[in-house]
Amino acid sequence: MSRLRIPVLDDWVLWGAGLSDAELVEVGRQIPGDGGNSISGLDAVRSVDAQAVAAGDVWTAGLWFPRSAEHQARASVVVRIMSADRPARRLARRFARDLAAVPRLSGLTVLAYSGIEVDSDLGPAFLQCLDTSSGPDFTVTQTSRFTVFPHHVQEVVVLDFETVHLDVEDELSDELVQIVGQLTYEGVA
Repeated sequence: MSRLRIPVLDDWVLWGAGLSDAELVEVGRQIPGDGGNSISGLDAVRSVDAQAVAAGDVWTAGLWFPRSAEHQARASVVVRIMSADRPARRLARRFARDLAAVPRLSGLTVLAYSGIEVDSDLGPAFLQCLDTSSGPDFTVTQTSRFTVFPHHVQEVVVLDFETVHLDVEDELSDELVQIVGQLTYEGVA
């Protein structure tokens, strides 16, 4: 079990992927504003949780219900933690080499992509920003993926922040910076 600690900022609700009906109700109570009493808030939690379970390797899932959007769900986050079979430094070097390549994603059209190395106290880290479209209506999804190769543990951490609400892009970016900047490991100095 990972000892990663993810900060829970205002307007965010996080949970362990794979909610039972009782856990869904409990998560619904955590939705800020009146979101927990709305069908749309619970439907958003149910949908993100189902996607997280289907992905199969999600440790934590969450939704952002910003005050600026009257506590309606505007973005999701899924956190994956994968065991590393090699030292973080070696894995990070390989990741950095491949960072410039635009990912190929089945069923999606990649509209824009960028990848950069970023500062992190945890270890080598990278931010990938990806705009994709899919489906008959060509809905644009914006994904910001933060990948870190922690110094002190044998795992790789990936946080995927996604939104289809492009009007909150800057505000979501600020949230991402705060969350990523406050990631810690319990018992690791």
